[in-house]
Amino acid sequence: MIPFAEHRPASVYESTWLEYVRLMTAASYGKLTPPGVARLDEIYAAAPEILAAGRDIDFGPRCSR
Repeated sequence: MIPFAEHRPASVYESTWLEYVRLMTAASYGKLTPPGVARLDEIYAAAPEILAAGRDIDFGPRCSR
């Protein structure tokens, strides 16, 4: 299962999307490392459409009830 698959632009590879979601989730927990920030910059440079696609996604903690 691909998290937030409905938001992934068709032009973005699944592997890139998964890495992006993983990094953004880490950022929401305050656990994004400097290499992670650098990798996000690389992702944005390679696939700028990913920035707009992820803009309205809440990557923060979820509670299941």
